Order: sequence, then C-alpha cells, then structure tokens
Amino acid sequence: MLQRPCANAGAAGIQTGVRRPRRVPKVDGQTQKKRDDARRGILEKELADEQQQLEAARQKLAEQEAVRTGDERNYQRFLDRVQPFATPLRTTNATSKPSGARSRT
Repeated sequence: MLQRPCANAGAAGIQTGVRRPRRVPKVDGQTQKKRDDARRGILEKELADEQQQLEAARQKLAEQEAVRTGDERNYQRFLDRVQPFATPLRTTNATSKPSGARSRT
C-alpha cells in the first residue's frame, strides 16, 4: 500500500486515512426524550398488533385441530389440512426466540 504525504498530515507527514467526524448538532434532553417516547409508542403499538395477530392465529389453529373430517382417516391428510394454520405460528416462534437461544436440530 502506498502512502502519500499530505499537507495536513501528522508529524510523520503520512496521510493516515482517518477522517475527523463531522460536528453533529446536539439535541437537548427534553427534545430527545420526546423523540424516544414517540418511538417507544410506535414500537409498543406494533408489538400489541403482532400479539393480537399471534393470538388470532393460535385460535384458528386450535379450531382446525379440533375438527376431524371423515376423509381424514390417514393422519397425514389431517396434517396437510392443518399445516397452513400452523406455519405462521412456527415462523413467529422462530423469530421471537431470544438471541442466546439455540435451535434443536
């Protein structure tokens, strides 16, 4: 790697490639708290919506599991019918695991 001397280089006269950070305007504490509260409100609303959707999906799955039709003598047919209701729950549970949780394989 070639290093070129530059006019504003350090004592050795070599450009280090490190840029100085731009000055970012500071925000007073009250303004930042308002922003944080607004973000928290949005996230809490999204969480509540997701929890309602999850509960609705669980109820639909339970309703489908409770019904056994006459043409489902083969258990695989039952699983095939119930699978579309169970898939969203499996993906939700997979994404909601804590970061330290290990999956069983």
